[in-house]
Amino acid sequence: MSERWIYALSVLLLFIVLVLGVPLFPEFMATGVVGRLNLGMLLYLVLQVLGPLLAFIYLKQREADH
Repeated sequence: MSERWIYALSVLLLFIVLVLGVPLFPEFMATGVVGRLNLGMLLYLVLQVLGPLLAFIYLKQREADH
């Protein structure tokens, strides 16, 4: 499996966990991590940072290949 599919599937998996995890496991997702930051917020933050970061890495690799 190529790296771009691994990147895409990992972001999709995190999104599915967030979308299904909040209604199915609200107590678990509300577990405090640091200060007022809970697990659901942390997962959302990771999604917001990870997607563009992986896209940037992929584009840099494509640029280096050409």
